Amino acid sequence: MTMRINPLVAFRLPSGALSVPGTIVDVDLAFGTEVCGSGRAIDVDNARNPGGEVPVYQDPTTGALVGGGGVQLLPTASTRGRSGLKRGFPLLRAPASATGYTAESGNITVAQTTRNNRRCLELTFAAVVGPHSMNFDIPSRAYSANISYVFEVENAYEWNGGDWRIGLFTDGTFATGVNYSQAVGAANAWNGMHVIAPMNSTTAEWAAVGAGSFASTMTKCRLRFTRKASPTGTTRIWVYEVAENEGQSLPGIYIGADDGHMTWYTSGLPILEKYGFSSYLAYIADDQNGTTRMRDSVEWFDAIRRGHHAVVHGCKTGISSLRDYFASYAPYGSPQQAMRADIEYNRDKMVTAGLDPSGRGRRIYALPQGNHQPSGGAGDDTIANAMQDAGILMARRATVQCGSPVNGGLRGMAYYLPIVGHSYAGGSEATNITNIVARIQAEIAAGRSVWLMFHQIAASPAISEEITSANLETIVAACGALVQSGAAKAGNTHDLLTELMAYQSPVHLLD
Repeated sequence: MTMRINPLVAFRLPSGALSVPGTIVDVDLAFGTEVCGSGRAIDVDNARNPGGEVPVYQDPTTGALVGGGGVQLLPTASTRGRSGLKRGFPLLRAPASATGYTAESGNITVAQTTRNNRRCLELTFAAVVGPHSMNFDIPSRAYSANISYVFEVENAYEWNGGDWRIGLFTDGTFATGVNYSQAVGAANAWNGMHVIAPMNSTTAEWAAVGAGSFASTMTKCRLRFTRKASPTGTTRIWVYEVAENEGQSLPGIYIGADDGHMTWYTSGLPILEKYGFSSYLAYIADDQNGTTRMRDSVEWFDAIRRGHHAVVHGCKTGISSLRDYFASYAPYGSPQQAMRADIEYNRDKMVTAGLDPSGRGRRIYALPQGNHQPSGGAGDDTIANAMQDAGILMARRATVQCGSPVNGGLRGMAYYLPIVGHSYAGGSEATNITNIVARIQAEIAAGRSVWLMFHQIAASPAISEEITSANLETIVAACGALVQSGAAKAGNTHDLLTELMAYQSPVHLLD
């Protein structure tokens, strides 16, 4: 049995282990190795361990293959689990031609192509302020509101200030139906893969068009795109799939806190543990002072011993977010170099302190203040490139959007995972808590995973980063109920990284 995990480190297999003796295979120790059958040994040939061997054996309790250091080996096939996914109903998937996909003006052309090993539609847009629309027939029936839409953006800057829309309509006049519109700005416009998954109709994210509703009999799907105010040149978008009720077989709930506040350690962690959740803990190296923050040698070690886990955060003292380096990046040669240095500084301090025993936390980043682009800089990849340079594989934003239909996207969206809460809402906090719980429930019902971001516990919250113990427990108890019902799993961000890295292309790649 040959298994391939995320490529990062080179290994030389012993003669006979693969069909080509001595083949160099790229693997990552954090996720596993490439082997042929249990009981074999991998001849390690790298700077860290020249010529040594890593044994491979089968755990007698779990039956899982285990490599050096007790790391479980997870084959891509089992992680992706094509048979275990909630397959949904495809409205558009792997088109073999452009026939039947109608461009509504001369400002857009539609062609079929293959990209990322997946058939898709290539939409080319002229430098004209939209809207640009494309439509196609769908089976005539009523649809649910759980529609997901996977597409790739060539240059998000060309859409900054515009919007992306999806609608279902009763006929080709597009006068009656439902529509979802996402305004494009720095918060959501990055180059690469996007998954738009609006919430169900009770959240008002879907808007009625005319007398339309989800009780209407729909016959047309319409994709509509509006470019920025002063577009430049042609640009492309690749549409991979539109599907109804597409989701993970068992969505996850990921709960944690940024900054390492002591109140999260003393009051937050016990609440999560009460309901069976582990916490991700976003680490800022310069804030571990032992007064208001957890200390490396005491609280952090204890939290990890109890099953919680560290991920990288930042920034250095005096820097609010990576966005600051666009204006001032001395003594480094560029903003990207300064950003990489900041990420690596916090990562290395966390690793050196012994807070990442699994080796996966150092690959996960909580974007400081959630900023992944310069202000107004939709389409700027500087921060993403810095993360890539530093070996980051997954990053969480602080933008409240939909859940994460992870199995519906490419690895390219791994740097832009959204949250569903929390931010203290002052006098309307009770309604805020109710809405967060409802959103979690709706996302899980739709088969999508959710991230929750907290900071610190306060008896009388005064800023957006605070929450009372009682309100935190209300949210976590609701999450626990979903897990107990079998609708969700209590997620671990380290495991999510392994899962997300398995998706090299949109789901159903092999179908």
